[in-house]
Amino acid sequence: MGVLTWMTLVGALCAHAAAPAPFLPTGSLLRVVVNHSIYSYNLDVPVIAELESDAQYCQPLENQECYGVVLPRKTKILGRALILKSHNRVNVEFYGAVLPDGREIIISGLALSPDGSAGLIGKVRRHKDSMVASAALKGALTGAAAASAGENPVAAGAADSLALEAAKEVDLAREKVDTSIETPPFARALIYLLQRIEIPAEAPPERRDKQEGGKR
Repeated sequence: MGVLTWMTLVGALCAHAAAPAPFLPTGSLLRVVVNHSIYSYNLDVPVIAELESDAQYCQPLENQECYGVVLPRKTKILGRALILKSHNRVNVEFYGAVLPDGREIIISGLALSPDGSAGLIGKVRRHKDSMVASAALKGALTGAAAASAGENPVAAGAADSLALEAAKEVDLAREKVDTSIETPPFARALIYLLQRIEIPAEAPPERRDKQEGGKR
């Protein structure tokens, strides 16, 4: 092998070694589509979003240099819709990603609407059955307290206090489950990254062949 060829090979290896691993810094936004509807009521529910385009970081300085693709298009982003909702918004947090080649990485992100506001907008539904049931339960508690107290003023006061506390608990429980939010399928969203994502760069072909040969 000639000297020039060796110099070319060494230069390519050095350039590859000096190149930073593909990464996405904290605060990056991923554009995704949630292909399924989300029904958020009183349980955490799984959410699967799909990346619309390749995600890579481009240096704002130095001639807009872009690093390698970190998350390719069609990457599945896994998350969950939280019980805690905000008015007409479903709050979703993301914890993992599955690349098209099957590799899995841990991420941390929050769902934003396309305009950048927090949460995914959905349709609010109020469940009257739970409200009626709560009202009936409160009435039953009050009636039971009055019946058990009889004419004893001390017992009546204690029963009233217990009934009042029980009614408060019913109100709190009702507030947690009397509304649900449903988002439509194929909704576009943004994922705000709460921490940096970095994927180690692959070895160059020459080095990879040697590694595979050594394993054999």
